[in-house]
Amino acid sequence: MLSSAGGWEWEVRTRADSVEQFLETQQWQQKWPEQGQQESGTELENSDMTSIEEDGALVPLPTLREAICDPIRQRKLFVQKLRQCQKMLDFGDPMKQKQEKEVKADALKELNEFVAIGRNSALLANEEIGTELFKTMECNLFRVLPPSAYSPQWSESNSEDLLGSSPSSSLFLEPAWPHLQLVYRLLRQLIDRLSAEQLDPFISDYFCLNALELLRSADSREREKARQIVHGIYTKLTERRTGIRKQMANILLSHTFESMPFNGLEELLQILGDIINGFNVPLKEEHRQFLFRVLLPLHKSPALPMFFSKLAYCVMLFVEKDVSLAKPVIKSLLRNWPSKSGIREILFITELDEILSQVGEDQFRVIMKPLVGRLVRCTTSQNARLAERALLLWKSPKMLTFLKDHSQLAFPEAIRAIDKAQRHWSSGVIAMSAKTMDALRMALTEADKQKQRR
Repeated sequence: MLSSAGGWEWEVRTRADSVEQFLETQQWQQKWPEQGQQESGTELENSDMTSIEEDGALVPLPTLREAICDPIRQRKLFVQKLRQCQKMLDFGDPMKQKQEKEVKADALKELNEFVAIGRNSALLANEEIGTELFKTMECNLFRVLPPSAYSPQWSESNSEDLLGSSPSSSLFLEPAWPHLQLVYRLLRQLIDRLSAEQLDPFISDYFCLNALELLRSADSREREKARQIVHGIYTKLTERRTGIRKQMANILLSHTFESMPFNGLEELLQILGDIINGFNVPLKEEHRQFLFRVLLPLHKSPALPMFFSKLAYCVMLFVEKDVSLAKPVIKSLLRNWPSKSGIREILFITELDEILSQVGEDQFRVIMKPLVGRLVRCTTSQNARLAERALLLWKSPKMLTFLKDHSQLAFPEAIRAIDKAQRHWSSGVIAMSAKTMDALRMALTEADKQKQRR
């Protein structure tokens, strides 16, 4: 099962002032005709209710409530409204097709209210109804999206402002969002209310692929909705999981090795975090390979600050599930160290700090030399923020413990680096280096006392 951390909950919203009052009549909950009583698709197509005029414009239909006493007519009307919602409208011009936009929006709202009624789930799973429902989803959601709104070759000069933010969170707002959000809400309800067996015929691997592609949207609101949809599909449809993970890997590898921009890296990694959290222990080899071949190379991305926190969380989950992974993960970070990017070096040190909390004595002995060497270079850097972050790591409890155990090998290099930092141009670095030096001297004194007791 997926963890609740960063997880998802379906949101069923109905208008209390209309639906709840209406439910009190208990008429909305009428059972639909048995399979043998339901009309064929031909009869539905020949329905006498017209939803589109001769010129192709949408026109209002009777409400589903008006057909409450006639389940057969209500079922036809439900399909008619779905077909109305399959018509694409021009949102590039706010003044164009205004009446049709209102008709479609009202239909989507009514469909959402109808689906929210629990007893209607059996009808929704009907093959004909389900086909029309998911055709409506595909017509509206699966479309050609604008190119990603950012380039991975972003400027180092503005990287601090971008740290931890989405690359295009405020750059683009989808004009069709008033309708799209209603379609997303409808799809979420379907995934929530239908069983895996009922959903399986309608959600194919191709559907999952298109759902993942929605994470490319430049509108952060749509990326969040798409994330919830993919997460819901992964949770409920176990047979689709392998395909979803493979496509996620393809997206990440294309970004890493082909510099392909992808707006939804942060959201995609958030989904992965929940997936990884649900992996059983011991880890399967294919899951370990996902860490080494997909996640660790992603640290090379120039756009790392955009999604660092989610990536570091995924890596840390692997280490927590298998502590033996800490050593190869740290080696990978040290081997691919971004020496020419101060902000990315700070991120690497931050991740090292977290992973070191899981490292044992035997593992530290193997990585000690390259780790200390890298920290020395960061401590003596002219980048004040980088030097300060390295000094913080030197005096962390875990690092001090390791230094005490290897005082003859590690302490001399650490002391020399911190002593040099005390002559830094930044007053902040000078002040922090003094505190770090005091912490190291206390640790060295304790190490000497321990040796004397022996």
